[in-house]
Amino acid sequence: MKETESLYDELSAVALDLAHHLRRDAQKATENLGVTPMQAYGMMLLADGYTQPSGLAEAMGTSPPVLSQILAGLEERGWISRHPDPEDRRRVRLELTESGKAFHAQMQSQWRAASAPRYQKLSPPEVQTLIRLLRKMVQASGVRP
Repeated sequence: MKETESLYDELSAVALDLAHHLRRDAQKATENLGVTPMQAYGMMLLADGYTQPSGLAEAMGTSPPVLSQILAGLEERGWISRHPDPEDRRRVRLELTESGKAFHAQMQSQWRAASAPRYQKLSPPEVQTLIRLLRKMVQASGVRP
């Protein structure tokens, strides 16, 4: 048990350090595009198929009022649209517009450029393993599929 605790402590320290550096990468990638990292994250989740504001707020770990501000900024730029849910007219569905999809692609390019020095330290098989392990950890949170 002591060995497991020690491993978890080390993992936590490495994860926190990595989270800090990835956040800096996100800020670097988005600062020239005029969006915040949270707006960028929201667009990424929308591109991944999130369509309901409630699910988006949960995945982002934010409150509905904060999400509403994030979405308003994206909608003002014409990057997202809101439509009544055909299955339940009381609900709203979100989607990226064509210009939102184009901006998302530009944002992804900026993100790759900001993260490249870190990612290039890994071989393709290492990247695949890391993706698999990180997905497993994210899924354990119960928020994202």
